[in-house]
Amino acid sequence: MVSEYSQKKNIAVSYVLVKQSDLYPASHFRSGLFFTAITIMALYFIPINWEDPIWMLYFEVGAFFLGYVLAYHRKVKRFFTFRSEMKEEVYQLALETMANYGLLGKSHYIFLFASKVEKRLECLYSPEIEEFIPAKEIDHIISSLKGDLKNKKYKETLDQAVRTFIERLPKSEAVESLPEKQALIESQTPTDLEDGNKENQTDSQIGVE
Repeated sequence: MVSEYSQKKNIAVSYVLVKQSDLYPASHFRSGLFFTAITIMALYFIPINWEDPIWMLYFEVGAFFLGYVLAYHRKVKRFFTFRSEMKEEVYQLALETMANYGLLGKSHYIFLFASKVEKRLECLYSPEIEEFIPAKEIDHIISSLKGDLKNKKYKETLDQAVRTFIERLPKSEAVESLPEKQALIESQTPTDLEDGNKENQTDSQIGVE
């Protein structure tokens, strides 16, 4: 996970980038059941006289574990995970991350949270921000990120987003930096990013614009 921060006198602009927000155990079971069903259908049509039916059970159990293990791959996991599940998990982790960095309860903040596996971006900001940047302009900036994020230019795009928001803020405000800290994460305007081991222990990089 990479995080960047810049703060202008009670106005914090930050982002966090994670590889994956959740392990989605349900997707593993769906994948296992899918491969089990395929195996059962294949065994039904294969013209073999099984002297001992227990072998069919062995194939089915093996197929289930194969599907379960394959779900660790990003694309397989996404295929067997509902969009609503990804949306909720990313949103909840965005809130948790904001709490870890002490942003919850503060006024004047813009927080971007992106997840690579889910290919989702959450933009959370306090209502006070609209005094400086209209909501439509914020939505436009977030929408403009989708193309670059689909091309896997995650950090570069989020860096540019932070700079863009800072440029929209009053120039006369003093600059303060948030305290440096390291986040260990286990587990608004949502924007879907169309197709473009939980590694949650991460380093934080703090920068002041």
